[in-house]
Amino acid sequence: MEENHELLKQVVIIRPYEEKDKDAIWDVSQKALQGVGIMQQKGPQHKDFDNIQEKFRDTGGIFLIGEIDGKIVAIGGYSYDGNGTAHVKRMRVLPEYQGTGVAQNLLDALEIDAQEKGYMEMVLGTTTLMPRAIAFYKKNGYQEVGRESVIQPPYPPFANITYHKFLPEKQKI
Repeated sequence: MEENHELLKQVVIIRPYEEKDKDAIWDVSQKALQGVGIMQQKGPQHKDFDNIQEKFRDTGGIFLIGEIDGKIVAIGGYSYDGNGTAHVKRMRVLPEYQGTGVAQNLLDALEIDAQEKGYMEMVLGTTTLMPRAIAFYKKNGYQEVGRESVIQPPYPPFANITYHKFLPEKQKI
């Protein structure tokens, strides 16, 4: 996919999720997944979209929005497991904004937030159906720690991949 250089010039605002964003975050997720050929119906595995407060914030995590000119173009958050690990979930960028730096801004904000809270590690999952995501996470220092083969028609056989990254210790001032 070619990078859209006009979009690179736009300012992305990274901000916390607000309840008014509820419908838009599902739309961003769907469009991002459709961009790599994944079609999903909203089901029980998507309960976190209906309760961001409980699934992310109440665990000690955060859910962030990437916005350009008032349009939500990216989403992502993490939940905290209570044992030093932040679990990144729902990291999505609209296809036309991929390659513009929006995902980098969002991931940086998630990592900084986790680091400031004293969390030691970030863990996330992606799939071999998303080679750009794999390259992005590797570029950001994430290392593969698990892989599970999946056969799920109508998709070709693929693997779910788990990555992790140790965060630097919080700097004392």
